[in-house]
Amino acid sequence: MKVLIVDDDVTNRMVLKAMLAKDGYDVVEAKNGQQAVDVYDDQELDLVLMDVMMPVLDGYQATRIIKEKTVEKFIPVIFLTAMTDEDSLVKCVESGGDDFLTKPYNRVILQAKIKALDRIGKLYKQNSDQKDILSMYVDRMERDQHVAEKIYSNLMGRSEKDRQIIEYLHQPADKFNGDLVLSLKKPGGGINLLVGDFTGHGLGAAIGALPAAEVFLGMTAKGFAIHDIIIEINSRLKNLLPTGMFLAAVLVDVDEKEQRVSIWNGGLPDMYVFSHKDNKISEVVASSSLPLGVVESNSLNTTETILKLNSGDSIIVHSDGVIETDNTQGEYYGTDRLEALIESSVPKDTLIKDVEESVLAFRGDEIQKDDLTVVQFKFDWEFLNSIENDAVASSHYKVSSSWCFNLKFEHDTLKHTDPVPLAIQILTEIQGVESHKGNLFTILSELIVNSLDHGVLGLCSSLKASADGFVEYYQLREVRLDNLSDGWINIKISNSPQNNGGVIKIQVSDSGVGFDFEKIIQDKNTKKGNSGRGLYLIDELSSKVNYDSEANLLEVIYEWE
Repeated sequence: MKVLIVDDDVTNRMVLKAMLAKDGYDVVEAKNGQQAVDVYDDQELDLVLMDVMMPVLDGYQATRIIKEKTVEKFIPVIFLTAMTDEDSLVKCVESGGDDFLTKPYNRVILQAKIKALDRIGKLYKQNSDQKDILSMYVDRMERDQHVAEKIYSNLMGRSEKDRQIIEYLHQPADKFNGDLVLSLKKPGGGINLLVGDFTGHGLGAAIGALPAAEVFLGMTAKGFAIHDIIIEINSRLKNLLPTGMFLAAVLVDVDEKEQRVSIWNGGLPDMYVFSHKDNKISEVVASSSLPLGVVESNSLNTTETILKLNSGDSIIVHSDGVIETDNTQGEYYGTDRLEALIESSVPKDTLIKDVEESVLAFRGDEIQKDDLTVVQFKFDWEFLNSIENDAVASSHYKVSSSWCFNLKFEHDTLKHTDPVPLAIQILTEIQGVESHKGNLFTILSELIVNSLDHGVLGLCSSLKASADGFVEYYQLREVRLDNLSDGWINIKISNSPQNNGGVIKIQVSDSGVGFDFEKIIQDKNTKKGNSGRGLYLIDELSSKVNYDSEANLLEVIYEWE
């Protein structure tokens, strides 16, 4: 340990030096305050013994200067003084002194004070080192959070077209949001929407958003139904998340062709359908299942609510953070207050802003305890039909070649498997016709739905003429599919090279009793009735459509380049 003795009296310096040298300390000297400051600047010191009354610069002034220079390091200063009055001793402490030693000097007391201050110095250094380590971790964490926040923001980003139909409030209680809002155009038209609320909030909750988003976006881009997406997200989260962490979610499948929505609510509060025509909440869709990630997929209720909506209608989904917002009186915002606001908010374009202002005013000075999310999906069927497909391409263009594959789905497979995305995935992996994926998906979807609904299940499209019949149609479809004990659908797809592209032939047949093709063609050509609507769309997209009533087969020729 190196000790600086500062005293204008040479005798005092000699006495102290002898005491310290005997105990093995390295000693340097200064005869006034200015010299003390200069020595401090030139050498690494561990302790300063400072006289009070000195020429040039007194001990008080010198101590203040030295302490200002030792912000990052603890250099204790012991004042040497003959003064014992309280004011003088207080001044020693106020100028930065850590202790004082009265004259005449006592070696034992001096040694005890030095050891005590040395212990404090070691604690100070330990604290400083820990502070540096903590600062390093904080810097690293902030960098990591910045990256994670960027990824999360990109994940949640919406296009300008999305903003015309989807508005939401997404307000985190922490730096990160445990709530999730995702939407993506399906390859065959329409949009899938996911609104989720992970357990808790902050970074821990936001991390769970990544695997859920990966599954939702990837499977939507490939055309999977929300039933399959629900099952896959549940399986992924059940395997990844710790016990007690889960995702309460609403998934919505918007079908622009049928002008209907399929809704699944697993653990989120009641969601609302607002009727533009009646200017009120027309439907309330309550949770019918446990949240995702709680139970195994075979125990999860995936029943969907199917509704036919009109342009101008809206669906409103919110997290429990909205209705559980409390104020300084301990009152909750509640469901009644939210429902009243939804029905009174005119025009509906300001609903999200109205909810935000209402919740904020209700909360007052109370802190926000949970993430807040409110989503409004505004239905404009004409606009939905006009927007381009934004599904992510999964493979690149490949030179046209000759190939053929055949898929047959028996009754037990049809109960739980959607053939369309599987067939599209194989087709695009073989040929990579990404720019035609939307058209091919629509064609395949219409052909397979036609075979399943009318051929295998024996349903009649005329039932969908009214709103009640529309709901009844899909309820009956679900019952017949669950009870299906016989039947099949066969899909055969081939490609033949042609010029700069090729000719894709799609054949779909089924085990049904067949159709009245003359009536279907008549309805299709006149654009009347529900039965020809899907086939008219196929005609618009394809080069040629062939019907074989005896084989109960529809064949589509699609030329591409």
